[in-house]
Amino acid sequence: EADLDALYDFGTDWTRRAPTSSAAFVALADVLEGRGEIDRSRSGSLSAIDAVVKARQTAVTPDERQLAGSKEAWLRFKQGNFARARSLADSLLPWPAKRRDEARALIGLAALTGKIGKTSELARVTHDYANSASNLPVPIMDAAAPFFAFAALGVCTDTTRAVEQRLDDALGHYVAESQEAELKRAVKSRPLSMLAPCTGGQSSLRVEAGSSRLLNLQQAFARSDRRTLNTLLAKETEDARTQRPGDIALEHTYQVAWLRSAMGDTAGAERLLDRALGALPSLSAVSLRDATSAAAAVRAMALRAELANARGETEDRRKWARAVADLWATADSPLQPTVTRMRTLAAQQNPK
Repeated sequence: EADLDALYDFGTDWTRRAPTSSAAFVALADVLEGRGEIDRSRSGSLSAIDAVVKARQTAVTPDERQLAGSKEAWLRFKQGNFARARSLADSLLPWPAKRRDEARALIGLAALTGKIGKTSELARVTHDYANSASNLPVPIMDAAAPFFAFAALGVCTDTTRAVEQRLDDALGHYVAESQEAELKRAVKSRPLSMLAPCTGGQSSLRVEAGSSRLLNLQQAFARSDRRTLNTLLAKETEDARTQRPGDIALEHTYQVAWLRSAMGDTAGAERLLDRALGALPSLSAVSLRDATSAAAAVRAMALRAELANARGETEDRRKWARAVADLWATADSPLQPTVTRMRTLAAQQNPK
């Protein structure tokens, strides 16, 4: 708190001394965001959104415009102004991103707004598709990036399977047999785990066991191993009590909530999702800019809307269905059936 106060004083002083500096207002917006002053300031002066709007107004170079624009998009998302967040993202995503820092600034927004192709393109630059491998052959990178993007956004279609087959072929053709298993783990483990909700957990069985508790949960579910599943979920609940909702990766929370709902524990799934989605304003900028977390945020909203619909919770159904429809309004075609479904739930007058 004391550090943030000192940074606030520094940022405020900087904007006074340099009132036309976009960088100064972005820095101040960062501090205000850290203090939780997204749309209101405790001192009655600028909020984080006020500061970032000034940053956009004073931006001169393309880099400054991109930085201020992406900052405002995430702040609007945290504020709950999802349509505005998507509109800002759509204005930024056509920009070329050849440097890794440029791609990192945009990949979360691409995933948040359902742009599978753009997420794939940017992942090709950021290397988000690989857990640990580096210096991969180009054909493997070209296949791994789209597989990662489809999986992050929860798309289980013939196209996803074709992309995975293309990746398997590339691994077989461009990697020594002695390295193939290691590289396959690096580029396929995470996507196969992310696909679990649309494969009934079966995709997780193609990942080496023991790599993470989440994977163990998914594999136990896929095998109908109720005893292991209950033991691991009890450990999840115990650990969650010592953590703030914003400290837990959204991807993890979404996957565990899906498991609970698939097991019939709808109330438990709703509690998890409500804690996570209610904590969106407190999430760090770094975690939100991660493509998997950004995609998981919207997948979590869609799941929450479906659970609310099943339980006859009209207000929550409309709230979260509308959020998904706003964020994915211009999403790529594989996600448009979800958008149509969410629009129906948002407009529906009676439960179910």
